[in-house]
Amino acid sequence: MNENFNIEIIGGFQQSFDNLCLQILHEGYEFMLTTNRHQTIWAEESLTAHYYWCLNQIDLHVDWKVSIRCEVRQYNENHIFDGFSAKSAPRIDMELSRWDARKELFFRVEAKVLFENDKILPSGSKTKAATGHERYIETGVEHFLNGHYPLPGCLVGYVVEGDTQKILHSINGLLITKGLSPRVGTIQQKKAIIYPELYYSTNQVASTPIILHHFMLKF
Repeated sequence: MNENFNIEIIGGFQQSFDNLCLQILHEGYEFMLTTNRHQTIWAEESLTAHYYWCLNQIDLHVDWKVSIRCEVRQYNENHIFDGFSAKSAPRIDMELSRWDARKELFFRVEAKVLFENDKILPSGSKTKAATGHERYIETGVEHFLNGHYPLPGCLVGYVVEGDTQKILHSINGLLITKGLSPRVGTIQQKKAIIYPELYYSTNQVASTPIILHHFMLKF
């Protein structure tokens, strides 16, 4: 079989798998809202643990034999071949995978807590909303674009307080004021809305457009 044809087939499988993963994330979110066993005051890792549990309860990932793993190290060639400390490899919140055409396909998910207004934590300390918005960019978006987390994948925002649109307006404003745009694209909602919580950004890395999905889960 022609090598280019092989690449096209694998690319087609990957695109289909990406869409399947987005559907799994959506159905897991709906299940999370229906069961309503989470609390918005939980720490980010606790919300992710609960979301992970919800994803594993839905039939879709079972029907399509999609494995879902939590806190997975992302080894690169430095760790595998050059003796770099394996403990230094980054961990991604969740990794979805499935075998297709003799190749394992992957889709990575990194989650961040987001809120519109500054808030007081149970400990009494104050947390600024803008700090979380900056963190979403620096350790979320940028980590996908600079290879810290392998693509394809998406970011999940746990909107635990406030208005999603106002939070996105703040994040997009930071992208502009920090001079990151257009390399890091602003976050927009898809015109053909399949899932209301799904957004995307078009980013330019070495003149190559990279589409990054963003799931904004409003609680």
